[in-house]
Amino acid sequence: MSSIKFHFRPSGQGEVQEGKLFIRIIHRRRIKTLSTPYRLFPEEWNDKEQCVNFAIPTPDRVYALLELSKRIEKDQSRYATLLSGLSSRREYSIEELLQLLSPPKPSDGLGSYCCHLSDRLEAQDQHRTARAYRSAVCSLEKFACRSVHLSEITAPFMISYENYLREKGLQMNTISFYMRNLRAIYYRAVKDKKISPQEENPFEQVYTGIYETRRRALSQQDLNRLARLEEQLDPLRDNKLRQALYIFLFCFHARGMSFVDMAHLRKSDLNGQSILYKRRKTGRWLEVKITRQMKQILRYFHNKDSELLFPVLDPRKADLRVQYQSKLSQQNKLLRVLQQRAGIEGRLTTHCSRHTWATLAKRAGILTEVISEGLGHSDIRTTYKYLASFDRATLDTVSDKISAIVKIPRKTA
Repeated sequence: MSSIKFHFRPSGQGEVQEGKLFIRIIHRRRIKTLSTPYRLFPEEWNDKEQCVNFAIPTPDRVYALLELSKRIEKDQSRYATLLSGLSSRREYSIEELLQLLSPPKPSDGLGSYCCHLSDRLEAQDQHRTARAYRSAVCSLEKFACRSVHLSEITAPFMISYENYLREKGLQMNTISFYMRNLRAIYYRAVKDKKISPQEENPFEQVYTGIYETRRRALSQQDLNRLARLEEQLDPLRDNKLRQALYIFLFCFHARGMSFVDMAHLRKSDLNGQSILYKRRKTGRWLEVKITRQMKQILRYFHNKDSELLFPVLDPRKADLRVQYQSKLSQQNKLLRVLQQRAGIEGRLTTHCSRHTWATLAKRAGILTEVISEGLGHSDIRTTYKYLASFDRATLDTVSDKISAIVKIPRKTA
């Protein structure tokens, strides 16, 4: 008589971390165990009933637990069928049973296919797309609490995943980011003949659009208030804040240069009284005049031992991408401190310098086409998005003025 049951193994870090389910196989008084990809918290597993416990699921776990329960029930049904088939045989060993139970290493696993696809993209210098694919797959498998097969990307599964993301409070653009990348992986897998296309489009009923968020630009008053913080910063204690302030102001004065382009600027990019650089996002070459304010900032950061203009990246160290992500996060944290000190409302980020330059240029009467060229946009529609909040505010003011032309009759008694 053989027995196959799931058992829970808690995490070594205590109940705050998910534990793992494993399979215990007993055959002729011999015991073997088999690991599974299923992860649960202690209160989410009922060992006596051999099922997922839905007594106290948190909102962000209920969808994951539903999917996990379906998967476990499917495994239990397969094990019961396997034991029923083996019962007709007179002899079989626990090793044979273990081999039959062990899942094959699937070539159609979403994770393994994503790794293969990402490696291929990185070989083509498409690092951002490769990172986006990995991030989306990681999120989906965290929802499922296990590895996911490509064939499991179905409409019901993706709807459940979207509900899970909504319950977690993710923004619509973040949800769309995951969905669009998973959709791209799915269609690549179909093209590579890893799977057959589903009869129902898995992504037809989930959100894959772009939700227009309000663009953040500083007013002229707020920008000057931020710049005047330089006089209040302590020369010793506030060195990092000063550097963050100067980097933000440099990006503004350099026609809204993006943080990533600033971080990669080299001394060899200096071309007399201008900076000639290639935008990392679009590949366009831009030439920016070095203003008086930019010269002062460049003198502050001058370092003869580095080939870069700013102390953001260190070419001598490996993995510039990891360095960049870390410095970007640090810069945004420092900007939030500067924002609080300056008494500026909203959320100040590195990208605000770019939106601010565009908005103030528009307010100064510069044509949108000229602003687009200055920012290095490959499509003028992108520039219109930058200026969307400014245009709405201006139109609201005009609307009030025009409406005031029509006199409202006084109420008669």
